[in-house]
Amino acid sequence: MGITFHEFYTVLDCHRTGDLQRLWQVARQVAAKEEKVGHQKTADQLKALIQQAGSRGMQELPLPKEAQPFVKLANPSCAIQELLAPPFVVNKLKEVIHEFRNREQLQIYKLRPRCKLLLYGPPGVGKTMTARIFATELDLPLVQVMTAKLVDSHLGGTARNLTTVFELMESRQAVYLFDECDALFARRDHSQSADREMARTLSSILNFIEEWSNGILVAATNSFQTLDPAMHRRFDAVLEYALPTPAQAAQVFKNTLQDCGLLPDLKSTMSELQCFTSQAEIRQLALDAARALVLYRVPILTTLEERQVTWSE
Repeated sequence: MGITFHEFYTVLDCHRTGDLQRLWQVARQVAAKEEKVGHQKTADQLKALIQQAGSRGMQELPLPKEAQPFVKLANPSCAIQELLAPPFVVNKLKEVIHEFRNREQLQIYKLRPRCKLLLYGPPGVGKTMTARIFATELDLPLVQVMTAKLVDSHLGGTARNLTTVFELMESRQAVYLFDECDALFARRDHSQSADREMARTLSSILNFIEEWSNGILVAATNSFQTLDPAMHRRFDAVLEYALPTPAQAAQVFKNTLQDCGLLPDLKSTMSELQCFTSQAEIRQLALDAARALVLYRVPILTTLEERQVTWSE
């Protein structure tokens, strides 16, 4: 398909103005088009270049020494097309991305883009991937907050650690991922002294989240029912992620094999995979089958049978 005149003009204009965010956006669009028309090699080469650029971009966000025990930079390279989620969820993510890109227009009318999301569902269904997608689409660094390390048994320790992270979030625009956020956001028994302190800490978290808008905040949990109900109101969107359907499972399985350059006779024959596990586990199953095929010439379907995974046409 190649690059259109408009895309070529945009690339030159981005080079002139130094607008790297728009440049990588165009590059991702071209890669997606090439992949759609079957030019997988070209698409992969473009994705590799974008990923390398993203890795260099990670180094452009120096983390303060005092924050380093609690946060880490992650490689964000991930396209929204890779996420298997209900249309409602995907559309909501696209709306958040569009609003953030056009936040200056919203500010004219005293409106703020939605930038705080609470995601819940079983492990491996795309919650962490969503943070990577935001960082990729918006060309922002991805900062993963290690929530378990924030909790300190010493009096006032958790609050001090959170203050350090909050100062980072105020000073550096990025996508901030609070994975397993129930370590901080869970309901507390106010009759216990330790829980009373955590309740006060939770109150400060609520106040901070309500006012913060310097990037995208993604809080993810596998245990939605344990969260303090007051948390829900502080987020712009609360989204449930579910296990893939049999048809989606088959698509993940085939896409993973295709990424390895292997798709033997499955494109037309496999329409459903009765594998009621997470997207991440299905990918691992496909990688295991690919290794068995490459190293031992074990047919893909034989590996599925050995794992007692059924499929249908």
